Formats: sequence, C-alpha cells, structure tokens
Amino acid sequence: MKREKMIQYMDLLDEKYIAEADPANAKKIRSKKIRSTVLRIGSIAACLLFVAGIFNLYIWLFMPGPSTEQVIRLEHLRIGDKFAEYTILKTSRWQEWILGEKIGDQVSAGSIYQMKDTGTLQYLIKDCGNGEYELLQFRSFFVDLAEIDDQYLASEIMREQYAAGILTDEDLAQLRYHSTYTYGEVLESIYGVVSAEDIDCIIWEKTKYDHTEVGKSVPVKKYVMKDEASIKRFYDILYSLPRVPADTELPERIYSDDEAYLTGMKPLCAQTERFVLIELTNGAEIQFYYSPTGSCLYESSYVVYETINAADNEWLIETVDINLSWVDYGVNPVKTNPPGAETAVARELIQEE
Repeated sequence: MKREKMIQYMDLLDEKYIAEADPANAKKIRSKKIRSTVLRIGSIAACLLFVAGIFNLYIWLFMPGPSTEQVIRLEHLRIGDKFAEYTILKTSRWQEWILGEKIGDQVSAGSIYQMKDTGTLQYLIKDCGNGEYELLQFRSFFVDLAEIDDQYLASEIMREQYAAGILTDEDLAQLRYHSTYTYGEVLESIYGVVSAEDIDCIIWEKTKYDHTEVGKSVPVKKYVMKDEASIKRFYDILYSLPRVPADTELPERIYSDDEAYLTGMKPLCAQTERFVLIELTNGAEIQFYYSPTGSCLYESSYVVYETINAADNEWLIETVDINLSWVDYGVNPVKTNPPGAETAVARELIQEE
C-alpha cells in the first residue's frame, strides 16, 4: 500500500482506538490538534483584523468626512469683470493632501488658485492656511456689484450696506435672483471654450433622477454627437442662451404616479429628458439636463436657461431621437400593509360602526 493512502486511512481512525493502543501518544496527538486549532483561529482573527484596519484606513483617507452643515457652502470671487459663485466641495483627507500639490496660478485675492495644468476655472483651490485646502467648483455668475443700482437693492438695509461698501452673503443671495448672462460668457471665462472646435463630443443619456421601478425600466438609447456640423449647431444654441432668474420654475417632470401619465396624456420624463455631458478637448466636462417638452437646458434647479427656439428644439429632438409619444410602461407596484395590519382609515371606520 502506498504511503500517501496509508496516511489517509490513518486519519480516518477513531481516536479512542489510538488511545487504547498507546495512551501516552494519544495525549500528544490531542494537544497537537488543540494547538493547531488555536493557531488556525488566531490566524483567521488576525486576517479579519487586518482587513478591518485596511477598510477603516481607506474610509479615513478617501471618503469625505461627516458634515453637520445644513446649507451649501459658497465662495464668491471676481473672475475678470464678473462676480462668480463657487460651491465648496467636501473632500477626503487624501484629496485635501494632494490639493496642495495641484496649486497653479492665483486667480483672486484671498489665496484662491487655479488647478495646475487644467486650463480652466471650473475647479479652484483655496489655501486656508496651516496646510489645509478647499476645493471649489463653479456654480454661476451673478450681477456685478459695481453696476448695481437701486432697483436691485430690495431693502433699506441693503442700500445702506451698499453705500458703505459692505454686502453680506445674504445680500448677495438676493442679488443673484436678478443675475443674467449668456452661457457663452461661461464657456469663455470658465472653460476656455472660444469655438465649437474646443468641444470633443456631446453625450446624451438617460437621466438618473427617477428611481422608481417604472422609471428604471424605461429604455433610452445613448447618443454620442461627434460630427462637426451638429456640434457647431449645438454650440451656437448653447452660446447664445441667457440665464433666467433663479426663481424660474423647472420644466414639468412627469412620473409614473402622475395622472397625466396614468391617463395617457403625457409621456414620462424618464423617456423624454436627457442628461447631457459635453466633453471638451482640454479634458474638462460640462453637465446639463435637457427637457424637450420644456424646450430648455438647465444645470440645476438654481441655474436655468431661457427656452430654445422651436426650430432648434425640433432639431435636437430629431437628432437625439427622442420619442415624445406616450408609451405605457405600467405602474409601480402598490405597497400593501403586512397581514393583520390596519390603516388609520380602517380603524376609524371600525370605530364608527
């Protein structure tokens, strides 16, 4: 019999027979097995602790820290002859560490710098001192304070502050509602785009804000605009669009629980609206949302642009191949109460009886 098979068969022997044959040796075997089991458990525990440590280190380094702030933090600065509003982004410790290595030319007083080798002002770095940095992202332009007259100053307090040369962030928030500019100013001042040739491609995709089962089930074909003629026409549309006041309502969005969809009157916004990603030749990206039913482009609920003329809107619908006809995608499943549960209405009816 081969040695390997003999060892396999010996492993199958009941320990009581080994103990009866050689009691002293049996104790040694049992102690070895105990040590082996302890070592195995210890190795597994050590591996788990190591993995947990690596995971916690990853969270500490690469995930943004918790924030107790309830509002978006903003930074206001002059860019050329305009005032710009930047959002202060939450960053991880790792990102904050490497921001110091990415500082480029100074763009504004207050230790705010361009990101090195980007060629745009989309993202800026603020040196807060003591080795701490903040990452800023462009949000919008607002009215130039040097051109403000009484029609923009909504209160007597604001007039006094303006006369004294002092305006708080709250004052600026009110002034922003009156701001208007064309997107061409943003393209040139922030992204360094001076012609359609600075655009590499434009990607049109399904929006992601409808998270219902029906919304997720709507098929939308991705479209990539690459030909020069189409890019040039879209660039011309975008360049001339003026921003409308910040209190302008967004185009109507139709969801699967809206009566307009349930009655077959209007299609779902998941079917008609598009997320637009403009990829520039300098590596920067610009994001928009396009509503064909509202004939407009918007960046957020705060930054909306004037409606596109009918001819250009029809061209976009046809080019991107957007179906504006009502399509039945069903309804979201109704959530029922667990067995035995009663709704408040049901209890009231029982009490009335």
